[in-house]
Amino acid sequence: MELSFGDMSVTGWAVMALQSARMAGIEVPSPVFDKISKFLDTVARDDGSRYAYQMQAGATLALTAEGLLCRQYLGWPHDDPRLTAGAEYLIGNLPEWDKR
Repeated sequence: MELSFGDMSVTGWAVMALQSARMAGIEVPSPVFDKISKFLDTVARDDGSRYAYQMQAGATLALTAEGLLCRQYLGWPHDDPRLTAGAEYLIGNLPEWDKR
């Protein structure tokens, strides 16, 4: 199975689908997840606590949330310092819903 990931948004959807397949008992070859992890490394910023759309882009809040979720699906432990730093970044930049 050859997968090509061009951006973080598409990668996030693919990871969610593959994780859902695993949770349903469908075997997903581990090299697929290795390739995803390598792609995530290319869009990771700040030692893996933030994520960008593509290699040359800067990190965004939405893609950071998506990247951190992908890393959890790929096996990062919940107490990984990169996850903690990323969560703190997101919490420190919550949306302002009441702005008009």
